[in-house]
This record gives sequence, C-alpha cells and structure tokens, in this order.
Amino acid sequence: MRTPAKLGLLATLYFSQGLPFGFFTQALPALMRQQGVSLAAIGLSTLLALPWGLKFLWAPLVDRHAHARAGARRGWLLPLQLLSAAVLVALAHADPARSLTWLVVGV
Repeated sequence: MRTPAKLGLLATLYFSQGLPFGFFTQALPALMRQQGVSLAAIGLSTLLALPWGLKFLWAPLVDRHAHARAGARRGWLLPLQLLSAAVLVALAHADPARSLTWLVVGV
C-alpha cells in the first residue's frame, strides 16, 4: 500500500472516531437542552466522552490480542467500526429526553 493510501485510511479512521466525540460533546447537550432535558442529565451526558479520555488504558489490551489472519489491529478495527456505525444509526432514532439510559449504554 502506498503512503498516500495509508494516510487516507488513517484520516478516515480518525474522522470516524472524532465524529461521535464531537457529537457527544458539542451537539448532544444543545439538542438535549432544546428538548427540555434537565441540566443535571445534560451534565451527566458529558460522561459519554469518558471512553475517549481513557483510551490509553484499553489501547494496550487491543494491541496485545492480535487476530491471527488479519493482523494486530485489523481484526478489531472493522468489526468495531461496523458495530459503532450500527449503534449510532440506532441512537439517531432515539429521543434523548426519554432514552438517556440507552444513550449511555450505546456509547
């Protein structure tokens, strides 16, 4: 694989990782406030960013368990990216005022 292709893949992966983070930290609190969710619940929703903040703790676990045929990271990346996309599609149809618990579980 050429270097520009690797950079494109890396940029795509970082974009797909950063998009939910930006949504949970910027857009979701505004949407929740617009729908009349309490400020306490909105404050608790900031805990949704915790997985991104604690990546340094679970990254060694991901690196340690390599898939035999797919390589060190490829065995984890594709299935988890597909799962992440499916969860985000499901959460897009959820009402944050009524399903805050499912929102937290989905992240």
